[in-house]
Amino acid sequence: KPLSNDARIFNLLKKALYILEREDISQLQSRALVGAFLWKLLAISGFAPELKNCINCRRESKDVNFSLEGGGILCNNCKNRDIFAISVNESVYKELLESNIASEKSFDIVTRYWSKIVDHTELKSLEFMKSVL
Repeated sequence: KPLSNDARIFNLLKKALYILEREDISQLQSRALVGAFLWKLLAISGFAPELKNCINCRRESKDVNFSLEGGGILCNNCKNRDIFAISVNESVYKELLESNIASEKSFDIVTRYWSKIVDHTELKSLEFMKSVL
């Protein structure tokens, strides 16, 4: 029997907190863990961004721009649909696809997307997550 979303979220949080409480984890590893946690939590909650195809033309592209407003990638041909789209190189794009939030750029995208989806309601969740770093 598949786990409910509540159980999946609980298990995700439990694993993240277990890893964060270890003394041998570096600040860089903590940031990657928090980024991956937020990214996976968005996916479990139904807010995963579209990362496979351009949200405008629906074509696959590795030359991408992330649209916070649109909730996914825009190819270079469609990037003018969102003047605030964030240009993403191939390594950052791969990090987002694999939920391996290792770089400062991918962490920035994750936290900005999280803020766009969740924190617009005066929740303090992002500040809390940043405080554990």
